[in-house]
Amino acid sequence: VAAYRAGCSLRDERLSMTFAYRKPEVVLSEIMAPTDAPAWVLDRGVLWNKVEASERRCDAQLAREIEFSIPKGIPKQRWTAYIREYFQPMVDAGMVVDWSLHAKNGNPHVHGLMTMRRIDGDGFSAKKERAWNDRALVDQWRKRWEGICNRALGAAGRPERVSRLSLAAQGIERSPQVHVGVAASAMEKRGIATDRGEHNRKIKEANRARTESRRPARKHRPDPKHQPAPKHQPRATSSRPRNPEASAVRPRR
Repeated sequence: VAAYRAGCSLRDERLSMTFAYRKPEVVLSEIMAPTDAPAWVLDRGVLWNKVEASERRCDAQLAREIEFSIPKGIPKQRWTAYIREYFQPMVDAGMVVDWSLHAKNGNPHVHGLMTMRRIDGDGFSAKKERAWNDRALVDQWRKRWEGICNRALGAAGRPERVSRLSLAAQGIERSPQVHVGVAASAMEKRGIATDRGEHNRKIKEANRARTESRRPARKHRPDPKHQPAPKHQPRATSSRPRNPEASAVRPRR
């Protein structure tokens, strides 16, 4: 996973295999570690081989992965600073974080791999940090990125804001769409319908219908260009008596 996320080549000493990936969308990869960590943690190959060596079970969890998107309104020159700010509290807690920034097809996002054990001497601790499995941390991590993004958008003069809450929790009556993914998106662009694309189209239509049904009915205003011609109105007649002399028949000459 580390080689794939970073788009690089890594040698797995346990399997005696090399995993190599070329991913042009990876614009930056970095390892962040506690200040007292040995120098080898900054070497991606050594780091993850030592992580592997610290586990005894073949199905052991080697790392925790986190992924988040970067709003388009945040200037690119500030991305790295905000990513580091986000991961720094995790590093201060004792984790080693290996993160990679992907920017492909206008979808900038970050993958972060975090170790499950603390650094102990020249290796990892014998026991995993169970406190790092606390589900409450998930909301804290989401809240931190929400705060960083909204502060960054405000500093950039952008009106948009992000929320870690679901649409339902925000009181928004709209069904969420599903993530289409790179492969399905490419197929959709070529005119090939996919299950996820079709699913999202149905959701969009249902959301549109729901919005339309909640709009107040508008009063009909006839178009003056298509108004029927006014009917002929009879002329009003005077109620005064007619002059008898004017109405008399003149004699023939």
